[in-house]
Amino acid sequence: MALTETVKELVTPILDSLNLILFDITYQKAGKRGLLRIFIDKEGGVTLDDCQRVSQEVGAILEVKDAVPGGYNLEVSSPGINRPMRHQGDYERYEGSKLKIKLYAPLENRRNYIGFNRGVDEGILTLEITPEQTLRIPISEISRANLEVEF
Repeated sequence: MALTETVKELVTPILDSLNLILFDITYQKAGKRGLLRIFIDKEGGVTLDDCQRVSQEVGAILEVKDAVPGGYNLEVSSPGINRPMRHQGDYERYEGSKLKIKLYAPLENRRNYIGFNRGVDEGILTLEITPEQTLRIPISEISRANLEVEF
């Protein structure tokens, strides 16, 4: 089993008890130490206290279970303001939000779009480019999508 899958199994019950969502886990080996990153999310946004508590509880369980070989640093954070969309649930959660999308292959002679998420149905995203132009894009055709936040 991959290291990230092992960590996911250990972390998920902790996050569930804290009403948090596991967004992603990454692990990179850098020299003698590794870097384990755990990205968490919740309705209303993640606080610094959330990250600190998860770091303490997850760090303890990872040490007890000796889940990460060798030395490593643990980072816990939110996915950020321009968070990536990875799963259909992400698109559903952020319906109405502005998205920046890159496609694997051109659609109407373009690969990059910015528009409003008008919903997802059976794996098809409805993206409103302008009030007059709406595209239906299979999520499987999206290589990268992020929230596009305007200030």
